[in-house]
Amino acid sequence: MTKSKPVEQYLEHIEAIAGDNGEYFQISDSSESLLAVVSYANVPEQGCLTAFSFGLSSASVVGWTSIRPELVISVDSEDVAWAIAMGELIRNAKGREHVFSWGEILDFRTAISEESEMSAFLCFECTVLAKEDLTVKLADRTIFLSQIYPIYEEEIDFIQSIGVERFFYDLNIDFFDVKRDRVISAA
Repeated sequence: MTKSKPVEQYLEHIEAIAGDNGEYFQISDSSESLLAVVSYANVPEQGCLTAFSFGLSSASVVGWTSIRPELVISVDSEDVAWAIAMGELIRNAKGREHVFSWGEILDFRTAISEESEMSAFLCFECTVLAKEDLTVKLADRTIFLSQIYPIYEEEIDFIQSIGVERFFYDLNIDFFDVKRDRVISAA
């Protein structure tokens, strides 16, 4: 019996969560190691988009040992620009010190989608998946899924001043709403 490749094992895992009707976008060029996103319409509910990266966990980053990250995004939108932006962030960060750890702010530097002025992401714990779905054991590595949340440029300094945990937990922000109001004070 032939063992499946890591990418096939990973796809099996996310298909078990989201279904097998994902739209595959290869972000990397053919000369680069595989970097892709798989986007699911109407997951977890009608009108939402949820996407998973694959390829980040293949990067060689100091400090990554047995557990390596991949990213998830889930927004109340049908625009695949959110999924593709996640892949481009990973592609543009390869070879740099980005480790996509919780609390890291990833500045896309331009509006991600025409439907919103949001231009950055906050990497933090995954809230769209069940705890048992966050770890994926592959033949060659173990992946842990973190989620990225779209934020406004104006929120970056505010997050840094009050702390990620307070911004994420204490301000009752609907992070799935890409048209939400900016949060730049702790009222």
